[in-house]
Amino acid sequence: DLPNYAQHTVPIFSLPQEWLWCESWCGNATKSKAKTIDLCNNPMTKEPKLQ
Repeated sequence: DLPNYAQHTVPIFSLPQEWLWCESWCGNATKSKAKTIDLCNNPMTKEPKLQ
């Protein structure tokens, strides 16, 4: 994350989906190709992904 003042100075590029697979937004068919898996709380249910 960038500080708000730097967002217009530092170029930001999107990465392909495989760089951050998230259960909430990505399908199971792409999980096997994931390089990293997001373990943050599910934004739809607010439930943690890890106990």
